[in-house]
Amino acid sequence: MNPLTTNFYRPKYFKLAELAPSELIAKYGDMVWWFLDSRILWTADAIREYFNKPVTCNYQGEEMRGLRPPGYDVKNGVYMSPHEHGKALDLDVKDFTAEQVRQEIINHPSEPAFQYITRIEKAVDWLHIDCFNYQVGDRFFLF
Repeated sequence: MNPLTTNFYRPKYFKLAELAPSELIAKYGDMVWWFLDSRILWTADAIREYFNKPVTCNYQGEEMRGLRPPGYDVKNGVYMSPHEHGKALDLDVKDFTAEQVRQEIINHPSEPAFQYITRIEKAVDWLHIDCFNYQVGDRFFLF
């Protein structure tokens, strides 16, 4: 499946509540899928299959690791966050540290599972990936 050639992608391994906050789901229901970039959804599934381990995004008490409501990140000092555009996820891969997953992605830039990742946040205890429209020199922008 190529998420660039389909009009809609629904992940195999994630429910909507695992990727979007309850306030958006309450307001828009299943239409919230429309707000999530098909490349980041496909990549979440691809990471799950690549590592062959459960992957979590949102979980009990923490529901802003995927899509975030408009203005959420501005209040926290971040302008134009890829999370607010449905293009970023903060993930945990069971039995791997965030740094192990980051290094696996960085060391295998041609791996099809990682083909839509453009930016990776470093020095955090979770895997932040996004598919912002970025390509300057290096395969991944690390920030």
